Amino acid sequence: MKNQGLQKTALVAGAGLALVLGACGDDPVVTVTETSTRSVEVTVPPAEPEPTAPTGPTDPPDDPGEVTVPGEQVETYFSREGAVVGVAGLDAAMAPEIIRAQPSSGADPVSRVWRTGSVELAGREWNNTTMPDEGYWVEVRHDGVTGWMPGTHLFYFGGVDDVTGEYADLAPADDPYLLLGRIGERSAAGMGRWAVVTTPEDTGDGAYRVDVTGMPDDAQGGERLRVVVEQRDGVSRLGQVERTPLCHRGVSDGLCL
Repeated sequence: MKNQGLQKTALVAGAGLALVLGACGDDPVVTVTETSTRSVEVTVPPAEPEPTAPTGPTDPPDDPGEVTVPGEQVETYFSREGAVVGVAGLDAAMAPEIIRAQPSSGADPVSRVWRTGSVELAGREWNNTTMPDEGYWVEVRHDGVTGWMPGTHLFYFGGVDDVTGEYADLAPADDPYLLLGRIGERSAAGMGRWAVVTTPEDTGDGAYRVDVTGMPDDAQGGERLRVVVEQRDGVSRLGQVERTPLCHRGVSDGLCL
């Protein structure tokens, strides 16, 4: 009589082969299981040292460039590095303003600025004693280039106001430049000089720009007038005038300091 609960198990280990015999009932059951064992070596790199802050001296900042012309460095209101100032007072015959490698009209040009453009102050001013009439120069940055410009045509720009009413009594003219001349003369009041710096064709915004500079004031050196001239029946009539003060020392709330 056969024992129904009898089980026999034989384990043969060789070349990774296991044989299992089991008896259940009259017929034996054979199960073959293939096993394998692998040994893997892992190489752990040594830990990198923690970075430490440099203890030695650091490199000095880039040299802004030695001035090689006679004169002395001065500091007024255009030594504010990073501040932006605008160009004003240049008519078509004078523009563009040239940026030079040194604070001298004889130095090599390094860039140019459009007559209504702007530049960033680089932090230095120079009084060139070889040019007593226009010896004051300002170091500027423009289009990635650092150089020098005469300070005569650089200003901080104030806020914009509509002042059409101050010129509403001006009579129409056959030529727009006659009308612009009357506006410039009234604004300068005999104490400054005026110039038409752009036309509607220059800017595409339908307006002229008249710059008045050279005013005898230590805060406001002049103003920029944006003038719209309307043409009707071959006659030039005043449409609109907007005023922007041109400031020497800076701007606060749109007004010259």
